[in-house]
Amino acid sequence: MVAFSGGLDSTLLLHACQRYSPASLLSLKAVHIHHGLSHNADHWAQHCLEQCRNLDIELIVEKVSVLSAGNGIEASARTERYRVFEKYLPPRGMLLQGHHLDDQAETIIYRMILGHGVRGLGGIPAIRTLAEGEIRRPFMSFNRRELEVVARHWQLSWIEDESNSDAEFSRNYIRHNIFPQIVTRWPKAAERIANSGHWCREAADMLADLAEIDLAACRVQKDGREDDIRLSISGLRRLSTPRQFNLLRYWLQCANIDLNESKTRSLVDFIFGRSSEGLFQLNANKRVGIHRGSVCLVTIVDVADYDLVWEFPNKLQTPSGLLYADLLTQSDVGGGMLKPPLESQRVVVRNRRGGEKFHPEGRQGGCTLKKWLNEQRIPEWERKSIPLVFYDDVLVAVGDLVLDKNFASKKDGYKIMWRR
Repeated sequence: MVAFSGGLDSTLLLHACQRYSPASLLSLKAVHIHHGLSHNADHWAQHCLEQCRNLDIELIVEKVSVLSAGNGIEASARTERYRVFEKYLPPRGMLLQGHHLDDQAETIIYRMILGHGVRGLGGIPAIRTLAEGEIRRPFMSFNRRELEVVARHWQLSWIEDESNSDAEFSRNYIRHNIFPQIVTRWPKAAERIANSGHWCREAADMLADLAEIDLAACRVQKDGREDDIRLSISGLRRLSTPRQFNLLRYWLQCANIDLNESKTRSLVDFIFGRSSEGLFQLNANKRVGIHRGSVCLVTIVDVADYDLVWEFPNKLQTPSGLLYADLLTQSDVGGGMLKPPLESQRVVVRNRRGGEKFHPEGRQGGCTLKKWLNEQRIPEWERKSIPLVFYDDVLVAVGDLVLDKNFASKKDGYKIMWRR
């Protein structure tokens, strides 16, 4: 699939694919994003349709709505483009884009001005994954002038987006006001800047390898869950300050969260400055939590009060996740099995309201649910989301964490499963 804007780069790329790709080996399509930001947008889409019709290539035209949501029009348009690319790129498919050497140099200069680290200064990767496929950019070693020579030799026609001349956009300002002066003074500047980007990508890869080593050393194993990677604060303390920053950045990036340098410093101060549990806000619904000497990633879910009748033991979708029960024998699980309800008993699932009492299995005497949660040191932010299972009005199970002693089976029974 070719990302086809109709401009010089993508036009040359589409024609190159059509000329040099064996038809028997390739299913070629093009996709054009109609941003609707220019009064010429319909004309550009029609131009792309005619080009693809002449080449006998299928074209997908997708209209998107671009809104500046705090990051600017450029960033919003980019987000919408890649959303469309992910939508149409099949598993193991390849998206080709026409980025070239000048694009790379301009990107690195822009990111340097914004204060990016080595990962950002690596610039535009020639190959990267996208959903279940990948992006490839075959023109990254050619500058725009070289591409234009070939396009004119092939007598191609392309469109010029008038917004590319608008210096109000930061990238355009660099392209028209800064980059030409650099290249005039240093003709090989684009290649050398791209080389610096290559070394930065190598450095970023090595930092990621180091972060993997430190992650293994600092990771707190918790119930074998791969989606719950917690870091030991004592382990973090043993690392040098740069390695602490590197590991925390990597840990958050694995969850698709990027922090700037200032906020990363605030996070480090928060982690090492607390003596009790607490939350550090990352974005609207993500927090870093401190609990029992470890650092964890917390998703904030606003769970309203609910009461659900459970057709036990069938699956039940709750606001906190999927709840179900598997019938097992004592030899299968070795404890923690719930007696089935009587035919006359109604099974109800609801979240914590306060004042609940029960007799936790393995504990001397009964207690309130609050006291048990405190004894188990369950984080405050998790307590509202735990689904509580009642037989009529009697609390018999606290999620998949504990059963009431009086309802725990010593033979066959049900294992409560809570998929968070």
